[in-house]
Amino acid sequence: MKIRKLLKSILVTVLVFGLALLACSIVFRRFDTVREEGQRSEVEYIAENIANKLEISLTEYEQIAHLWSGVISAGVDPETDFEEISRQLYEKNPTINAIQLAPDGVIEYTYPRNIDIIGYNIFEEDANSADAQLAKETGVAVVSGPVELVQGGTGLILRYPIYIDEEFWGFSVVVLNVPEVFDDVNFDRLSDEGYTYCLYKDGAFVLGDRESVEDSVDYSVEIASKTWTLSVAPADGWIMDSFDRDHVIVSVVISLLFAGGAFLVMKVLQRNKELEDMRSDLTIQVRALAASEKANKLQSKALEASKKANEMQAEALEASKMANRAQFDALESAKKENMRQAAQLEASEAANRAKTEFISRISHDIRTPIGAIKNLTEFAMRDMDDREKLKGDLEKIETSNKFLLSLINDVLDISRVDSGKIELNPEPYPRDEYITNIRNILEPMCNDKGLNFEIVQELENKGIIYADKVRLNQIVLNIISNAVKYTPHGGNVKYISQCEDLPDNTVLYRFTVEDTGIGMSEEFQKRMFDEFAQEYDNPGRAQGSTGTGLGLAIVKKMVNLMDGDITVKSAVGEGTSITVKIIFPDAARDPRYMPLLEKKNSGKEETRKFDGTVLIAEDNEINREIAIRIFEELGLTVDIAENGQIALDKFVASEENHYDAIFMDIQMPVLNGYETTLAIRRLDRSDAMDIPIIAMTADAFDEAMRKAERVGMNEYITKPLNEEYIVQILLKYL
Repeated sequence: MKIRKLLKSILVTVLVFGLALLACSIVFRRFDTVREEGQRSEVEYIAENIANKLEISLTEYEQIAHLWSGVISAGVDPETDFEEISRQLYEKNPTINAIQLAPDGVIEYTYPRNIDIIGYNIFEEDANSADAQLAKETGVAVVSGPVELVQGGTGLILRYPIYIDEEFWGFSVVVLNVPEVFDDVNFDRLSDEGYTYCLYKDGAFVLGDRESVEDSVDYSVEIASKTWTLSVAPADGWIMDSFDRDHVIVSVVISLLFAGGAFLVMKVLQRNKELEDMRSDLTIQVRALAASEKANKLQSKALEASKKANEMQAEALEASKMANRAQFDALESAKKENMRQAAQLEASEAANRAKTEFISRISHDIRTPIGAIKNLTEFAMRDMDDREKLKGDLEKIETSNKFLLSLINDVLDISRVDSGKIELNPEPYPRDEYITNIRNILEPMCNDKGLNFEIVQELENKGIIYADKVRLNQIVLNIISNAVKYTPHGGNVKYISQCEDLPDNTVLYRFTVEDTGIGMSEEFQKRMFDEFAQEYDNPGRAQGSTGTGLGLAIVKKMVNLMDGDITVKSAVGEGTSITVKIIFPDAARDPRYMPLLEKKNSGKEETRKFDGTVLIAEDNEINREIAIRIFEELGLTVDIAENGQIALDKFVASEENHYDAIFMDIQMPVLNGYETTLAIRRLDRSDAMDIPIIAMTADAFDEAMRKAERVGMNEYITKPLNEEYIVQILLKYL
């Protein structure tokens, strides 16, 4: 009998344990399903984020290739400009392996220079000739690779077809180093966060671990006529595929608690039955009292057991509640992280768009003074027999050259303008010189476009203002350039001078530029001085008209820097009128500026001559010829070194104090200017630390100037060389 009761209790206990274990398994299975759905969503977002970064990265280099398409279409001769432009792009982008031009598919220009690749026919290449043919037929860029490069290493080859007047000219080619391309996209982040991945291009494996990527999340993007697919999966598998030991332990514990409670209830029931059987051996009264007492005890025990069971159930519910709360907190954290990454991605995309627009539009604004120089050079060639005309042509070329240099400096210094670090350099500026400069640079522009250009002086003023010539010219140039650019053929551009003397030895410099061009809407006038602002939806804007959108922004900042004021009146289709008012000191009337004016006039009388020997380190032949002519005309003896090593050897071989100064280019083969200067300063000879070393370079960035000072250079000259500034330096050190 006891064995039967025991078996019955065990059977009920096992049944309760099984049901409880089944219920816990269902709950935890549902919990894991929700977690895996969140995991897959996170992986899908990461894959999309990485693929989009790859698209942004390759699109940026496609724009660099497109830049050359615009340069070639503009008629620029790659024979003279290819190496300098490519060097600047190459030095700013360490991911670039090489930049090439391939007229008719045959590589003729490459930077860095590589003789092995010159003459290479892209259409005869076995592996990627089909990609080149596809780019030629479709007119869009195509990416080939990864391939083993002729110049060594592995890379991606981005070919951009160039068409001139709808005739195929050839390709601009950007070769990218494969490790750096994918390092920029940060594929290592996937491995660091516990994922395996594979990258495919048109179904062909490119990068990753294809052996371990199973049941992956895939994301594809179209980049340069190719389909790139990124497959991502957790390295340890999905949550539903893994075995969670903690879930099993919790399920077993809860099931044991329920089974134990059931077993106790069964034992209590069996005990009650035993007590009932005992009553037959006792008297009715004793049985009744004993049964009552035992029943009370049993009831108390049952209540206690029920209380404990309820407490255990409450603990189990609290644990489940805490698990749900932890899951909710994890989902909230993931959501916030996704939002933060999305914001970062949007900021990065906005920055990339701004940079891409800037690169694609800056070439147009540079061509204005270049066009003037080109035309005036042609005039000068025709006027060789007429010295007066030739002199006039050369003076206008010099003026255009100064404006071009000013424009380039403005592009480089736009960050300084925004940070408020730009400084004005005022000097005496006669009004007749100012009007001549404006006329020389702007009349050819209007004549080339068939516009009527007029200078009107409503209030006569012959004073000499004390102002920054470059910045004032820049303000006027930017305003009138816009007027010319947006006025159709046959229209009018008028410069109205309203300058007048003020009683406090100052001049109110007020001028108005009026045009009969396309005008501006009221909405655009609210943001016309913002950087990169363009009114693309203006109905009068010519198709394909481009610009940097920096001109008016710089004008506004320059006028504010001079404590001036600028006002605009315009309407769509009715032209534009822009008025600028600035107050300058009058150097002709104010005694404080008389010495400067006398120095300016005396400086024109004769050219200063010097006596001594200078060493010039310059690897570019044309730049050497220019430097030799300048220094020899100043009376100096010139010694030449074609690179830094030769300059160092000549200095070491010379007698002490043989050279009076060294003018050092920065970017040179063998030893650059920084390395050569350090080597000279470390020599054990008396003049090694004292000889003036002057940097002579086209690099105008602040970091280059600071580095030159750190290695021991005394001065810093930027190209093109300014003879007046060279004279000032020679006066200081010789």
